[in-house]
Amino acid sequence: TVDGNEVDIDVVYVTETGLDLKQLVQKFLLGSVAYSQGTADYLKTDFSVANAEPDKTGKPYSTAEHKWDEAFGYFGAARNYNEYEDDEIAGKGGRAEFADGFNDANGDGDIDIRSEVNLANSTNCAKRDRGSVVETDFTADAFNAFLLGRTILNSVEGELSESDLTQLREQALIASRTWEKCIAATVVHYINEVLADMDNFTGSNDYASLAAFKNHAKHWGEMKGFGLGLQFNPDSPFRADADSVAQLQQLLSLMGDAPVLPDGTQAGVAFTGGVEQYRSDLLAARDILENIYEFDESNVAAW
Repeated sequence: TVDGNEVDIDVVYVTETGLDLKQLVQKFLLGSVAYSQGTADYLKTDFSVANAEPDKTGKPYSTAEHKWDEAFGYFGAARNYNEYEDDEIAGKGGRAEFADGFNDANGDGDIDIRSEVNLANSTNCAKRDRGSVVETDFTADAFNAFLLGRTILNSVEGELSESDLTQLREQALIASRTWEKCIAATVVHYINEVLADMDNFTGSNDYASLAAFKNHAKHWGEMKGFGLGLQFNPDSPFRADADSVAQLQQLLSLMGDAPVLPDGTQAGVAFTGGVEQYRSDLLAARDILENIYEFDESNVAAW
């Protein structure tokens, strides 16, 4: 309800219990498809053997190089990612030739969507870097790891030595964990957004406007959708041991399966403790992310 009156929701993908199905599906797919394929599949390739295999497509690179490139593709960064400013990757301004997250790097007058535009989680890394109080450089950390790993593969013909393989695995771990930090920091961002939405509930346990309700649903859907994605990386700090897995389960449980609305209900059922208890639950979820990823406290508050 808005100002005590029932109002029809004007979009088909938002339910009356506050689920933005579009955001939930899109953000979950970024984790369950893109992030999962990149970290749990392609970056876990047996690169030593695969580097001795010519690519099946007949291209002038090895199977290992192809697999590494696929992981980078799922990350979503342009080939000249390091040349962008954070504002540009995030679509928040910057130089005209880089603004909105794309750049005609080869000067052919066209934007190649395969190599000259930033998509998916690569953009979230920049968004969180630009929102950090204590400086972070997720963009450079991820890109440099992908670049160094690719350089190792390109510099060796045939099977990798143990030394090369060790270095490559180190870069794969940096790439996958930095990628995950960008997702986790984005979950923190949307926890903060949901908390702000709840601060704007009116005194009558109501929404001030239909737009306020839809924003609440949107932010909650992004929070939960990104949060669910944290389960897909085998090298995640949430996979370190049974206790870490339990923390991820607790994190998702604290978020619940729907937002708590101004009337104190969640998915149509009264939520024990109401709005204030759910606010405490979200802060506890945020604390879990801060601790497991060793995020700076001031960044967590600012994101």
